[in-house]
Amino acid sequence: MGRQNLSVCWSQNGRRVLSGSIDGTARQWDVKKGDTILKLIETGQACVWAVIYSPDMNMVVTGGPSTGPESSIKIRNTNTGKLVGLVTLKGDVGEVHCLAWTNDGKTLISVLFICLCHWNISESPHPRRRMVRQYSAIVEPR
Repeated sequence: MGRQNLSVCWSQNGRRVLSGSIDGTARQWDVKKGDTILKLIETGQACVWAVIYSPDMNMVVTGGPSTGPESSIKIRNTNTGKLVGLVTLKGDVGEVHCLAWTNDGKTLISVLFICLCHWNISESPHPRRRMVRQYSAIVEPR
Protein backbone atom coordinates (compact mmCIF):
# COMPACT_ATOMS: atom_id res chain seq x y z
CA MET A 1 0.00 0.00 0.00
CA GLY A 2 2.92 2.36 0.23
CA ARG A 3 5.52 3.34 2.75
CA GLN A 4 4.83 2.56 6.42
CA ASN A 5 1.10 3.19 6.58
CA LEU A 6 -0.32 4.57 9.79
CA SER A 7 -4.01 4.72 8.89
CA VAL A 8 -6.54 3.17 6.56
CA CYS A 9 -10.23 3.61 5.74
CA TRP A 10 -12.62 1.66 3.49
CA SER A 11 -14.99 3.67 1.30
CA GLN A 12 -18.74 3.30 1.90
CA ASN A 13 -19.17 1.29 -1.31
CA GLY A 14 -16.21 -0.99 -0.54
CA ARG A 15 -14.46 -0.24 -3.84
CA ARG A 16 -11.75 2.07 -2.53
CA VAL A 17 -9.32 2.22 0.35
CA LEU A 18 -7.68 5.41 1.61
CA SER A 19 -4.30 5.12 3.34
CA GLY A 20 -2.17 7.59 5.27
CA SER A 21 1.57 7.23 5.61
CA ILE A 22 4.44 8.13 7.87
CA ASP A 23 5.91 10.25 5.04
CA GLY A 24 2.96 12.69 5.11
CA THR A 25 1.22 11.32 2.01
CA ALA A 26 -2.19 9.77 1.44
CA ARG A 27 -3.30 7.45 -1.34
CA GLN A 28 -6.58 6.16 -2.69
CA TRP A 29 -6.57 2.57 -3.86
CA ASP A 30 -8.83 0.64 -6.21
CA VAL A 31 -9.56 -2.53 -4.23
CA LYS A 32 -10.10 -4.84 -7.23
CA LYS A 33 -7.10 -3.66 -9.28
CA GLY A 34 -4.75 -2.91 -6.39
CA ASP A 35 -3.73 0.32 -8.14
CA THR A 36 -3.72 3.85 -6.83
CA ILE A 37 -6.47 6.19 -7.97
CA LEU A 38 -5.26 9.64 -9.02
CA LYS A 39 -1.82 10.69 -7.89
CA LEU A 40 -0.15 10.61 -4.51
CA ILE A 41 -1.65 13.25 -2.18
CA GLU A 42 1.09 15.36 -0.58
CA THR A 43 -0.73 16.52 2.55
CA GLY A 44 1.88 18.89 3.96
CA GLN A 45 1.49 17.10 7.28
CA ALA A 46 4.50 15.54 9.02
CA CYS A 47 2.71 12.17 8.87
CA VAL A 48 -0.89 11.07 8.41
CA TRP A 49 -2.30 9.50 11.58
CA ALA A 50 -5.91 9.49 10.40
CA VAL A 51 -7.79 9.26 7.08
CA ILE A 52 -11.48 9.02 6.29
CA TYR A 53 -13.95 9.28 3.41
CA SER A 54 -17.07 11.40 3.87
CA PRO A 55 -20.26 9.30 3.89
CA ASP A 56 -21.16 10.52 0.36
CA MET A 57 -17.57 9.82 -0.77
CA ASN A 58 -17.17 13.38 -2.12
CA MET A 59 -14.43 14.28 0.37
CA VAL A 60 -11.39 12.69 1.94
CA VAL A 61 -9.98 14.04 5.19
CA THR A 62 -6.46 13.64 6.55
CA GLY A 63 -5.24 14.37 10.05
CA GLY A 64 -1.91 14.36 11.81
CA PRO A 65 0.71 16.64 13.29
CA SER A 66 1.09 19.91 11.46
CA THR A 67 4.38 21.14 10.08
CA GLY A 68 4.74 24.81 10.86
CA PRO A 69 1.65 26.85 10.00
CA GLU A 70 -0.01 23.94 8.18
CA SER A 71 -3.38 22.69 9.36
CA SER A 72 -3.77 19.47 11.30
CA ILE A 73 -6.99 18.55 9.45
CA LYS A 74 -7.28 18.87 5.66
CA ILE A 75 -10.35 18.22 3.53
CA ARG A 76 -9.97 17.31 -0.16
CA ASN A 77 -12.16 16.49 -3.13
CA THR A 78 -12.17 12.71 -3.55
CA ASN A 79 -12.02 12.77 -7.35
CA THR A 80 -9.38 15.48 -7.85
CA GLY A 81 -7.38 15.51 -4.61
CA LYS A 82 -7.79 19.32 -4.56
CA LEU A 83 -7.85 20.98 -1.14
CA VAL A 84 -11.40 22.21 -0.42
CA GLY A 85 -11.14 23.07 3.28
CA LEU A 86 -8.98 22.93 6.34
CA VAL A 87 -9.25 23.18 10.08
CA THR A 88 -6.60 25.45 11.55
CA LEU A 89 -5.94 24.51 15.15
CA LYS A 90 -4.53 27.16 17.47
CA GLY A 91 -2.68 26.65 20.71
CA ASP A 92 -0.86 23.62 22.01
CA VAL A 93 -3.49 20.99 21.14
CA GLY A 94 -1.23 18.22 19.93
CA GLU A 95 -1.95 16.22 16.80
CA VAL A 96 -4.98 14.60 15.21
CA HIS A 97 -5.09 10.88 16.00
CA CYS A 98 -8.53 9.84 14.80
CA LEU A 99 -11.32 11.09 12.50
CA ALA A 100 -14.97 10.04 12.10
CA TRP A 101 -18.07 11.35 10.31
CA THR A 102 -21.66 11.26 11.43
CA ASN A 103 -23.86 9.24 9.03
CA ASP A 104 -25.46 12.39 7.58
CA GLY A 105 -22.03 13.79 6.63
CA LYS A 106 -22.65 17.11 8.40
CA THR A 107 -20.34 16.60 11.35
CA LEU A 108 -16.67 15.62 11.36
CA ILE A 109 -15.32 14.35 14.67
CA SER A 110 -11.63 14.60 15.52
CA VAL A 111 -9.68 13.21 18.43
CA LEU A 112 -6.62 15.20 19.34
CA PHE A 113 -4.08 14.63 22.04
CA ILE A 114 -6.06 16.67 24.58
CA CYS A 115 -9.63 16.85 23.27
CA LEU A 116 -12.53 15.44 21.27
CA CYS A 117 -14.07 17.90 18.79
CA HIS A 118 -17.21 17.93 16.62
CA TRP A 119 -17.03 20.12 13.49
CA ASN A 120 -20.30 21.10 11.81
CA ILE A 121 -19.07 20.97 8.20
CA SER A 122 -22.47 21.89 6.72
CA GLU A 123 -22.14 25.45 8.07
CA SER A 124 -19.44 26.58 5.64
CA PRO A 125 -17.62 28.85 5.39
CA HIS A 126 -17.45 28.92 9.21
CA PRO A 127 -18.47 25.54 10.61
CA ARG A 128 -19.23 25.47 14.33
CA ARG A 129 -17.31 23.26 16.65
CA ARG A 130 -18.32 21.55 19.85
CA MET A 131 -15.65 20.10 22.07
CA VAL A 132 -15.01 18.42 25.36
CA ARG A 133 -12.02 20.63 26.08
CA GLN A 134 -11.86 24.25 24.91
CA TYR A 135 -9.34 25.68 22.47
CA SER A 136 -9.63 27.99 19.50
CA ALA A 137 -9.83 26.90 15.88
CA ILE A 138 -10.75 28.34 12.49
CA VAL A 139 -12.24 26.30 9.65
CA GLU A 140 -11.48 27.77 6.24
CA PRO A 141 -12.97 26.70 2.91
CA ARG A 142 -10.52 26.56 0.01
